Amino acid sequence: MKQCFFCSQNQDEIDYKEVDLDVDPETPALKSKTKLDVYKKEDREKLKKFLQDNLPAVTLSDLEDFSQLKGNLRDSWGFYKKMVIAVQTMAPKGTGYHEAFHAVFRSMLTLDEKYDLIEEASNRFKAPTQEDLDALQTEDKKFTESQLTWLYYEEKLADEFADFQNKLDDKGYLKSLGEKIRNFFNKI
Repeated sequence: MKQCFFCSQNQDEIDYKEVDLDVDPETPALKSKTKLDVYKKEDREKLKKFLQDNLPAVTLSDLEDFSQLKGNLRDSWGFYKKMVIAVQTMAPKGTGYHEAFHAVFRSMLTLDEKYDLIEEASNRFKAPTQEDLDALQTEDKKFTESQLTWLYYEEKLADEFADFQNKLDDKGYLKSLGEKIRNFFNKI
């Protein structure tokens, strides 16, 4: 029996329909302009091949300039929504892989599988600060603290997968989780 890190109930006692921990798949997952800034530019052709080989149901959008988009999308390097990944022209290497993680996480995993990954992330990564949570809040949709915490850990996992794919850090737990995620992609 697993303990829910968002509440005092045991996971087996949680009715997921009543406890809205999962984020609506219609909410775009985006890569904000943060630590990836220093990396090399994303290789769109390599990303297309990765998607074709591993996630053929996911499309790489031709949209490369986000300046006309609404809200915080225009300030992001990339985003995922409804089986489509969009990556800015000058996006740093890893942005597409980050978004590919969101594609799998949001569209291909069961709620129990998502929960297990988020719980694992909550045990490995530091807890989010209020500043971390505020950075994830959007202007047009207000998330609860639990939803923001869920998003925070989802973003951490997406960053970790991008790091693994880019072979920026192939030791320790990054390698272990990265291999698990890569094996998951290979099974699809």
